[in-house]
Amino acid sequence: MGSTKRIANRYEVIREIARGGMGKILLCRDGATGRKVALKVIRHDVGDDATNKARFERECRAASRIRGEHVAEVIETNVDPEAGRYLAMEYLEGNTLTDHINQHGPLTVPQALDVAMQMASALDSVHRAGVVHRDIKPSNIHLVRTANGMRVVLLDFGVCRFQGEADPVQRKLTEPGKPVGTLRYMAPEQLSRPDKIGPATDIYGLGCVLFASLTGARPFPDCKGPLAKVVTAILDGKNPRIREVRSDLTEGVEKLIAQTMHVEMRNRPAIPELRDALVQLGAKRPRAAAKKPQVQAQPAPKAGSIFADARKVEDAKPAGFPLKRSDAIARRNLARKQEREELVKAARKVTPAPFRAPSEAPSYRPPVPPAAAPSAAVRPSSVPPPAPKQSVLPSPASARPAMPRPSAPPSASARPSVPPIPRPSAPPMPRPSAAPRANLRPSAPPAPRSSAPPVPRPS
Repeated sequence: MGSTKRIANRYEVIREIARGGMGKILLCRDGATGRKVALKVIRHDVGDDATNKARFERECRAASRIRGEHVAEVIETNVDPEAGRYLAMEYLEGNTLTDHINQHGPLTVPQALDVAMQMASALDSVHRAGVVHRDIKPSNIHLVRTANGMRVVLLDFGVCRFQGEADPVQRKLTEPGKPVGTLRYMAPEQLSRPDKIGPATDIYGLGCVLFASLTGARPFPDCKGPLAKVVTAILDGKNPRIREVRSDLTEGVEKLIAQTMHVEMRNRPAIPELRDALVQLGAKRPRAAAKKPQVQAQPAPKAGSIFADARKVEDAKPAGFPLKRSDAIARRNLARKQEREELVKAARKVTPAPFRAPSEAPSYRPPVPPAAAPSAAVRPSSVPPPAPKQSVLPSPASARPAMPRPSAPPSASARPSVPPIPRPSAPPMPRPSAAPRANLRPSAPPAPRSSAPPVPRPS
């Protein structure tokens, strides 16, 4: 391996950075991009062990699945003929949290809360990918100085575990009686019930990291001697209160660490509750990532249509997947149909003004100003005031005054004699005499009278 200058004919080895229990990390230069990368490979002296190979394969799968700002970016994972399986990751400047504590002493309360908040974001990304880290400790936390402050990155998924995966190799790697992790940072269930671990296990490890960051000592500092004593203290939850080690801390910090390191998994806070508690103690919330615009679900097209085939293609293939010509045509037709539907909806929203024929259009009539009524002071005395207008419509019966009806008609003697009102006699109007009609027919000569004697009538 020492004589190897290039790995996978791409990565040029510069030097070795670190060495662990089953692998080592090399600083390399990527021949494709020219930037520095960290390359993790299995050591030759343990490369023949099938268990170590299986764990490294699992680490590569887990690291490739997780995406987040506080997790190291994975460039690729592949197999080299000489070096074997390798994992290429981004190269991180800076030191681990363990090196920082050894060089500068314990962290201040704001620094420790900031580390805990960023670690909560890292664990959120890990758990969303269905992975449990199982080895949260200061040496697996990297501190990188950036222009915006300190960036905390979680490393080393060598002993991680996938949640809810029935894998015989995984069961063999985590069989009961063989706890995996670092003893003083292990949760009680890792020692007594390794098959019951979950996200709460990593919360316990984060509480241990917070204890070590503020005190500069490992958890359970009073347990010195055989490892059985440390195991008993972990199972019984006999970790000393942090204010007994560092008296200038507040009661809220002590309570938070006690909750995260609780013996029972159900009593430990979840990620949202942990973030809220850190904010109450003075930590800043992480910056919210920009959300992608959500596309509203379209109604399912009729079966057998070309749009249904296009919808199946979109659901089955991820974005950026190369499509066949028929699939591309179906997707284009679907986009055109959706565009037409949007245009129709937009046109329906516009309500045109009602059309009026020229004969129906209202003609313009200039307004007539109301006549001003003369005031009483200027009204002449000879002009009587106008009489009030009487309604032409008959008034309802309810509005008419009730007239009393006499029980009997009055007698003729009792009636007052009212002289008749004389009516003026108008002279008769002369009727015009009808003019004789002109005889338009020519007058015939009178018939000659006969000279015969008259016929006598019988008496």
